[in-house]
This record gives sequence, C-alpha cells and structure tokens, in this order.
Amino acid sequence: MEHILSVVIAVVSGVAVFLIGELMQLYFLEPQHKYKELKSRVAYALSYYGNLYTNVIDLADGHQKQIDEYKCASDELRKLACELSAFAELRYWYNFGISNVKTINEASGNLFALSNSFFCPYNTHQFHEQSVRNHDVAKEIRKLLRLKSAALDK
Repeated sequence: MEHILSVVIAVVSGVAVFLIGELMQLYFLEPQHKYKELKSRVAYALSYYGNLYTNVIDLADGHQKQIDEYKCASDELRKLACELSAFAELRYWYNFGISNVKTINEASGNLFALSNSFFCPYNTHQFHEQSVRNHDVAKEIRKLLRLKSAALDK
C-alpha cells in the first residue's frame, strides 16, 4: 500500500509541477517575449524609416515612387501601433518588466500620430515644422518604451 501511495504522490506532484510550469510560461514568459519582440520591431522601424518621417514631403510635389515609399513606411508604423495597442489589451498587472497599459497605449498613440505625419498638408510646404515634430514624437516613443536612443536622437 505504501508503494502505491508513493507512486501516486510522485505522479500528482509531477503533474502539478508540469501545470505550474505551463502556467508560468503562458502568463509570464510569453507576454514578456512578445513585448520584447514588439519593442525590437518598433525600434527597428523608427530607425529604418527615420530618414522619411524626418524629411516630410508634400503630396503635391512628390513623385509617385517617392509617395509610395512614404505610404509604405507610414502603413508599417500604423501596423506596429495596432499591434502595440492590441498587446496592451493582454497586459496583466503581474507582468513584471512590461510597461503599464497607459504607457503602452501612449506609445501606440504616438506611433499612430507619426504614421499620419509623413506628409505635410497639401500645398502648404510646412516641411521643417512637421519634420521636427516627427523627430520629437519618435524620441517620445523611444522614451516611453525604454528603447535605446538612435543616432537620429542625438
């Protein structure tokens, strides 16, 4: 009887350890991994498209190839903003190492703003003001997500 009891205890404790491990993976490790991945993609996009959002163009003066490149960059930042916003919906209070929901949503909102600001208003030629504003918004996104500063920020 003692032998059967020790086997049952071993099996139950093994199952309990397995379940605890799976729960930790699901609720702690996966969200942290996803957040780090999102931060990495945002950092990449901000650096990669920095030459575009800091050199705003006017749709009235742009060539179609240039306009398409700017629209593609704008769309990519918008997609990242949506992913960041969606991630905020999954963030739990116990996710250590992940920014709070308010901060994530603010960074997402700034990404949306940046994605909408690759072009200055039609025929206004307000390039410089918009480019400076975009640079500041990108810098704020980096600050909110605690990303390392890029060469553009210096």
